Amino acid sequence: MTKQAKGQLLDMIALDRDGDVPLYRQLDRQLRRAVLSGHLPPGSRLPSTRQLALELGISRITVQNTYEQLVAEGFLGAVTGAGTFVAEIPPEDLPLPAPDPDRAEHPRGARLSERARRISQTWAATRIGMTRPFRPGVPAADLFPMRAWSALWSNTLNRMGHELFGYGPPGGHAPLRKAIAAHLRDARGVSCEPDQVIVTAGAQQSFALTALALLDSGDLAWGEDPGHAAGRDVLTALGVTVASVPINAEGLDLATAHREQPVPRLIFVTPSHQHPLGVTMSLRRRLELLQFAQRAGAWVLEDDYDSEFRYAGRPLPALQG
Repeated sequence: MTKQAKGQLLDMIALDRDGDVPLYRQLDRQLRRAVLSGHLPPGSRLPSTRQLALELGISRITVQNTYEQLVAEGFLGAVTGAGTFVAEIPPEDLPLPAPDPDRAEHPRGARLSERARRISQTWAATRIGMTRPFRPGVPAADLFPMRAWSALWSNTLNRMGHELFGYGPPGGHAPLRKAIAAHLRDARGVSCEPDQVIVTAGAQQSFALTALALLDSGDLAWGEDPGHAAGRDVLTALGVTVASVPINAEGLDLATAHREQPVPRLIFVTPSHQHPLGVTMSLRRRLELLQFAQRAGAWVLEDDYDSEFRYAGRPLPALQG
């Protein structure tokens, strides 16, 4: 006759009602651990959901849902009229034992790639957290027209329905790309068609996709100094060498770059509103940069940072235009 694991099981379960982890998740984890460790041997009969819920002082639904999940995953087995039992788990399905930290090759954790190591050293993460005065890249969220935005979003969702929940084109929603292209032509003088627009999750993803498409590990890029730290970090993480080029009153100091740096594969600039100094690249410097890039066969990665913020007049067109 199979022994019921009531007392033994209760000794293994300790629920923290004041913790951040929900009770059902605590119970699930502790039952899994007891089965995999062998403390609950195969064939052991578990208490009924009602009995265990009463003993632990939790909802019967919590216990019932946990049992059902573990039965579905093969940790437990249920027999109508007989109860719930610990299943026989084949040895090949058991997890590997934890490595001995004293003998492991990398005792402090799994070895990460060189790319991951570079990413972990980025300063870009310092932007995450509490917003303080003069922090760049953070909009005035309290001034955002949340009510109007919510109404527009709701109307669009009701009108388009399930169409918005598919994968869609990899470049982004076609009507959105069409609207972006029209706006860029009018507001920034960019010459583009909708199929040239790619919608991303933000500038960081845009930098990464651009670098993956245009650069190989070991290629040289010119970057502004001081400049966009997050953009520099993306290139560095992908194995690109970033050479620092100083900024002067007209923008990127091309004369110094010519004199001190080899010809690059890519030039990363913020010409509309240099980050972080705020210099607007002069028309003369823009033409010089484009002419040099054409002669050198180099790409220009233009981050149109803060181009919308002007005290008077229209901004200079984007370099691409």
